[in-house]
Amino acid sequence: MKIGKILIAAAAVSVFGAIFGGVTCGWLFNWVYKLEPVNVWKPMNGPPGLAFLIGGFLLNIVLAVVYALLRKGIPGKNKLTKGLIIAAIYGE
Repeated sequence: MKIGKILIAAAAVSVFGAIFGGVTCGWLFNWVYKLEPVNVWKPMNGPPGLAFLIGGFLLNIVLAVVYALLRKGIPGKNKLTKGLIIAAIYGE
């Protein structure tokens, strides 16, 4: 288990998640926040703060470590199949 690969994987997933969240919640589905009752949504003046992004990155490090430890026991013939199976287990 190489820490460099784990950090790169965690960074890639974190960047993808931030972009995906910005596109879906900030643009594509932002109409949902205007549906009644609007008082159930927390008012936001901008994008998530730095603590949110750091927390997501730390979570992605933990999930990458779990994948690295379980990699040989996950069914599948290649990295893509194994990655999709572990993503389904994680619920992503």
